[in-house]
Amino acid sequence: MTSKNRTLAARVLSVLLLLTLGACGGASRPAADPAPSTSPSTSPSTSPAGDVLVTFARQGGLAALDDRLTVRMDGSYTLARSGLPPRAGRLAPEDLARLRQVLDAARLARIPPPIGNPPVADGFTYRVRYGEREVLARDGDLPEELRPAIEVLNEILVRQE
Repeated sequence: MTSKNRTLAARVLSVLLLLTLGACGGASRPAADPAPSTSPSTSPSTSPAGDVLVTFARQGGLAALDDRLTVRMDGSYTLARSGLPPRAGRLAPEDLARLRQVLDAARLARIPPPIGNPPVADGFTYRVRYGEREVLARDGDLPEELRPAIEVLNEILVRQE
C-alpha cells in the first residue's frame, strides 16, 4: 500500500469513526426533539425526475453495501439499501445548503473517468449524478475535487443507519 493510499485510508477511517461516534451521541436526544435531517418514513415519496438534485450510489466495502440515495431540490430524499425497504425523509435546510455547495465546488464536468488503477480491496465505488453529469469514482483513485461531496453524501448515509 502506498503512502497516499494509507493516508486516504486513515482519513476515511477517521471520518467514519467520527460519524459513528456522532451518531451514538444522537441517541440520548429526547423523543420529542426530532432531528430535522433524519425524518425518515418507510414509504418513498413520488416526484418527477426533473426535481432531483443529486443521485448517489455507494457499492462495496467489507459488508458489500449497495446504497442508493436520491435527494430532491426541496431536500426530500429516498434511500434504498439492499435487502431493506426504501426510506424517505428530508434534509435539514443547512444540510441541503452544504450539499449544494460541495456539489457545485466539485465541478463534476471536469472530473475524468477512473484511469484504470485496480480497485482497493474492500473499497467503495461511488456514482454521483448532479445536473447533467455523472461521475464514477473509487476509493484509492478518488479525485481530490470530489472528496468533499463524497464525504457529505456519506455523512447523510451514515446518519440513516
